[in-house]
Amino acid sequence: MSFTPPSYLEDHASQVPAARLLVQLGYTYLRPVELHTARGNRPDGVLLDSILLAQLRRLNTISFKGQTKPFSEDNLRAAVDVLAPTLDDGLLRANDRILDLLMLGKSFEEEIAGDRKSFTLRYIDWEQPARNVWHLAAEVEIAPKDGGKPCRLDLVLFVNGIPLAVIECKRPGGKDWPGDAIHQLLGYQQPNKLAPLFAYAQLLLILNDHDARFGTIGTKEKFWSKWSEREPQDELLGALLNRPLTEGQKDALFADRFAYLRPYFDELELDGGFGLSAQAKLLHSLCRPERLLELVRKFTLFDAGEKKIARHQQYFVVKNTLDRVRHLDAEGRREGGVIWHTQGSGKSLTMVMLAKALAMEPDIPNPQIVLVTDRIDLDRQIERTFHQCGLIPTRARTGKHLKELLADNRRAVVTTVLKKFSSVVRTSRDVSSNPNLFVLVDEGHRSHYAAMHAEMKLALPRACYLSFTGTPLMNAEKNTAQKFGGFIEPTYTINDALNDAAIVPLLYEGRHILQSVDAAGIDKWFGVVSEPLSEPQKVALKRKLGTKTQLNEVESKLQLVALDISEHFSRFLQGTGARGMVAVANKAVALKMKAFLDELGKVTSEVVISAPDRPEDNDDDVGYDGLSGAAKAEVQRFWNGMMQRYGSEEAYLEKVTGGFKHGEEPELLIVVGKLLVGFDAPRTTVLYLCRRLEGHALLQAIARVNRLFPGKEYGLIIDYFGVIRELGAALDLYGSLPEFDESDLAQALRNVADEVENLRQHHSALLAVFKSLGARADNESCERLLYDNEELRQDFYERLSRFSRTLGLALSSEGWVERTPAETVELYKRDLVRFQAMRVSLKQRCAEDIDHAEYEARVRKLLHTHVKSDEVLQITQLTNIHEREKFQAEIDRLHSDRARADTIASRLKRTFTERIAEDPFFYRKLSRIIEDVIAEHRAERLTDAEYLAQMQDAYRQVTDRERIDTPHALDSQPAARAFFGVLEETWIRRGLNTEAQRQMAVEAAIKIDTIVKAERRRDWTRNADVQNAMRARIDDYLHDFKDQHGLDLDFDSIDLIIEGVLGIARARYA
Repeated sequence: MSFTPPSYLEDHASQVPAARLLVQLGYTYLRPVELHTARGNRPDGVLLDSILLAQLRRLNTISFKGQTKPFSEDNLRAAVDVLAPTLDDGLLRANDRILDLLMLGKSFEEEIAGDRKSFTLRYIDWEQPARNVWHLAAEVEIAPKDGGKPCRLDLVLFVNGIPLAVIECKRPGGKDWPGDAIHQLLGYQQPNKLAPLFAYAQLLLILNDHDARFGTIGTKEKFWSKWSEREPQDELLGALLNRPLTEGQKDALFADRFAYLRPYFDELELDGGFGLSAQAKLLHSLCRPERLLELVRKFTLFDAGEKKIARHQQYFVVKNTLDRVRHLDAEGRREGGVIWHTQGSGKSLTMVMLAKALAMEPDIPNPQIVLVTDRIDLDRQIERTFHQCGLIPTRARTGKHLKELLADNRRAVVTTVLKKFSSVVRTSRDVSSNPNLFVLVDEGHRSHYAAMHAEMKLALPRACYLSFTGTPLMNAEKNTAQKFGGFIEPTYTINDALNDAAIVPLLYEGRHILQSVDAAGIDKWFGVVSEPLSEPQKVALKRKLGTKTQLNEVESKLQLVALDISEHFSRFLQGTGARGMVAVANKAVALKMKAFLDELGKVTSEVVISAPDRPEDNDDDVGYDGLSGAAKAEVQRFWNGMMQRYGSEEAYLEKVTGGFKHGEEPELLIVVGKLLVGFDAPRTTVLYLCRRLEGHALLQAIARVNRLFPGKEYGLIIDYFGVIRELGAALDLYGSLPEFDESDLAQALRNVADEVENLRQHHSALLAVFKSLGARADNESCERLLYDNEELRQDFYERLSRFSRTLGLALSSEGWVERTPAETVELYKRDLVRFQAMRVSLKQRCAEDIDHAEYEARVRKLLHTHVKSDEVLQITQLTNIHEREKFQAEIDRLHSDRARADTIASRLKRTFTERIAEDPFFYRKLSRIIEDVIAEHRAERLTDAEYLAQMQDAYRQVTDRERIDTPHALDSQPAARAFFGVLEETWIRRGLNTEAQRQMAVEAAIKIDTIVKAERRRDWTRNADVQNAMRARIDDYLHDFKDQHGLDLDFDSIDLIIEGVLGIARARYA
């Protein structure tokens, strides 16, 4: 290939290939001038009004009493107006409201055949994608709500003029490219930025050639997903990629900004050189018209205050289930089945998505859908979801009410709890023979799995039963599952979820407190856990702890466990946002555990149990009935107190678990069984096991800590009961649980000891970053090496993160601390402090953004707990360079002239980037000077002191606004001074270099400033009419001025001056 692109930037590496494929998928590319016109020439416009109006006319007619007529123009325009986002209640609510309108349409009154009635107007034809119009725009500039510099979006996809998808493109090779792209999109969604655009957006994509992910509005970084097709797409996609564009399509795409790339892409097209990149696969999977509409309509929903879109396993299992149940067999039944999607992968939401899809399925008349779940919060989600299908779900109040609802064959959605449903099918016969009845059960509890099938066949003989499970089926259960129709593909195992990063890995550590409770063992353990305390504190704690002679053996064990839990959580997790659960044997033990934790006073906790007379899920052999009279009385007193405080069991559960999920406390929940199944609190990081659990119940329990949460790298299981023996490899677990099929469960759990074994390797890898320095690896040499090499610096950050994370895990493990030489532990601690200090210094020296707040919290916790340094290292937000005293104090803390100069240079360059719109000439010129000084220093033609002096001089020029060779007449007029820079650049290009001509530029800058001030109005940066008036007046003035002074200024030069001036004016006078 003869043509080489000028640089490996986003344009040709990601953005243009993405745009080209989207054109091949059926989108029409809009050139900037076409986009501007379609937006009504509004800088802040996000709807393509003219296109939307045309489509509303095309898609909507009124038929009544044999007559047909179009909607009135007034109603069509009203339909556009009502689609405007209302952001008073936040972006999420605005997006929800707009999705309602897009799904359900809007009713307007029209007069036809002598009657005045309401008729529904549709914005999108969901059933026939080809009847909609599909547009694509690149480099979409939108004025933000705060009136600042326009934000530029790489690609926006419009359906009937409505922006349904936003795409951010990045070049390959960036170390943290997903984080950068996601944070950029999240920043645009802020109320003062582009919230009006994202009120419409349903799908967001981040792309580069090697990787591609998707989310929706508000999706946090950990939850952005990759997509995997079930059927091979490579041949189809390869042919599509290498199908030539038409000349008209090329003329549109390669006009304007991308014109320089046309020869390159023409040669690629001739050579058939378009490969199957990650971004091409994702665009084809999600953005082809029929798939995009399907995802928006059936696979997006709102859950617990967040908007969510289906992952690949959710989408395909719903599609396959619909294919399975669409047709009746010879006996008039529909084949059901079991959906196995591992816990934490969105199983409950898959259930809701399937129910929604069933309700919208045209081949199933009047579907009756019963959702059986124990998630109370899911009921609220279900109500919102089915509103968009035109249905209002009914919650069965009693068993009798449920039976009545089941007997009613009308189209409906019913929600109930498992026990109520089981009771009805167990005690009733022939409640309904409706073949369009679907029973969707979230099988958290499977003790009655086999009985359910036989009972349901009698009560609901023609119903279709669809079971959802998050844990692997025991081999015996798989036989029963076949009676329901067997597994529905795709199953989604723990391995699948780990590979997709849909859950975090689980780490396990066995603690041996319960194996030895003699006095010597207690004293030894007391010495370990009380090490951080002063002598008076140790005495006080030992008095509380008591001795074996004062407490019976059970309470002694429990007290030691409480002490260890308190120390472990407070030392390693407290203050990081993490939460923990403590699983104990029965209700009485739960109350004792809380009493012991409260005595210690280090962590906050609450007890969550069922009513005293009701058994707990997974209850131990010694349940409530086996308790002593005194213990029962204590449990009853506790329960009465909770009912008096909260008013009802539901309010008690909601308040306590709500604080645990979203509030500051409790930090620990103490449970027996109630929340060990189906409870979803992603911030739960550690499960302390203090009771026996087996098989399915054990797997349910440990999955409480596998949910994704920002800053959470793993879930931790601390086992005090010997539930899971020491593991050399994960499959040892399943060898001790023979009732499971091992192939279902590989990789479910890893031993902490195995993870900690990697610590030496991570430490060596961190030191290897500096191997090129040899004996010169002092801190300044290390920092300088990393300052000059961004790729190596990012590698250092990643290696340090791995080392810090693994060291924190090691220090929290009793086994590692006991068997590791003290000098090795101290070496690791010293290096942790040294390299964290280096990281802080580099972040400031390079003026890098401060992100990964959760990681920062974990590192601070680690240093606080184990290093006891006088000053825990913490990266603070960068000081504004115009806050002179604070900035100077920051500079003075640095250890060398070179570090001070580097920091000033980086901070100035960052300031130039952020504020270049205010004065492009000044900042570009000063930036070139700084780059020259840096180059001189690197070439060793400047000493460190001279380098610092020149950086300080540049700093003064910025903060004092000292001009680089700027006329004094402009000293008190900063906007005119910036306009002068634009004029002077044009003068130089046109050869207007005399002093007299320079003074003419001063005169013109002052006059242009006067024009801008005279024309500006409130919110003028979002008013196209005001900006056009400014353009016209400045244009008239400059033409008169050039004629008056005989200046050689052509039309293009004047246009460049005007656009440059308006850009500065928007930044300065917004």
